[in-house]
Amino acid sequence: MTVHPVCADACRMPFREGAFDLVFHQGLMEHFRDPAPLLRENARVLKRGGHLLVDVPQRFHVYTLAKNTP
Repeated sequence: MTVHPVCADACRMPFREGAFDLVFHQGLMEHFRDPAPLLRENARVLKRGGHLLVDVPQRFHVYTLAKNTP
């Protein structure tokens, strides 16, 4: 597998429609006041039957609790 880093606007990615089997982002969506444009763009670049995997911080997750405990 080859990785090609790309710097781009997350709401206007420079990829054709249906380019990916999987779109994944971690710790991104919660920074958008309105995440709808981001999610629409995610859907645009996904192949039919592709998967969108979004991970956002959780206030009551074991990792978050341990990280925030002095």
